[in-house]
Amino acid sequence: LTGIVNASVQPENNRISSITAAAELCIRILQIAKQQPSVFKPAAVSNNFLYLHAQSLFTAAGTREQRAFTVEQAYKAIRQSSGLVDSPYSLQAWESRTPIVYEILEKLSLPQIVELMHKVISLKQANWSFVFLFLTLLGRHSSEGTAAILELINRLVTIGFDNTATALDDQEFYVKFAILACRIVSEHPCGGGSRHSFPSYTYWFKAQFGFRKDGILAARKARQFLVKVLTALLPFETPAYITHHIGVLGQYKKGADVT
Repeated sequence: LTGIVNASVQPENNRISSITAAAELCIRILQIAKQQPSVFKPAAVSNNFLYLHAQSLFTAAGTREQRAFTVEQAYKAIRQSSGLVDSPYSLQAWESRTPIVYEILEKLSLPQIVELMHKVISLKQANWSFVFLFLTLLGRHSSEGTAAILELINRLVTIGFDNTATALDDQEFYVKFAILACRIVSEHPCGGGSRHSFPSYTYWFKAQFGFRKDGILAARKARQFLVKVLTALLPFETPAYITHHIGVLGQYKKGADVT
């Protein structure tokens, strides 16, 4: 069953809705497994099906409007919901409607969760508001969760700048997602202000893209690529972030290559 579901959600097939049906089947099989422990091993079965159910949560759940959002639109909706408890894009409202997220956090290992999120993001077709909110919750859950988010975000940046292995559209998507995810987790009241510290977006941006001769932006082409991504995000920027970007990128030959 796992193999069938994995095959059905490959990007080229574009059959994400099949995960929902598979998840419903998983739940039914799990019920049978609990009734017949001599045939099934409930703990192992439960975790495998929970993984698939979680995959369906991030790809096929939510309203049609939510599933149609781009990563930028999801980011904007969550930022605008800050402090609004009743907003469908607030973490509190989402937690209360989606209790399975705590099962995911408690029963799946951290490597499984990171693998799951990487897989969902790689599909480039998901409920991005759910993905952003879950990453925020993961950062709040434990210091290990915070480290895992940073590792995932940095990995996406590395993939995005690898023009030898990634198509240009995919490159832009991965870097854009990493930038917005970092902002959401660091800005959200339950992100940077939680008991598990997450670096500020400005700190992360400078650490990733600040001037280094052997850094990720050492090549002029890489700097031009990042400027292209940041330009696409301008409608969602704050003046403080724009100023920070200019300051960091201006370190490279004082604007000779980047404006």
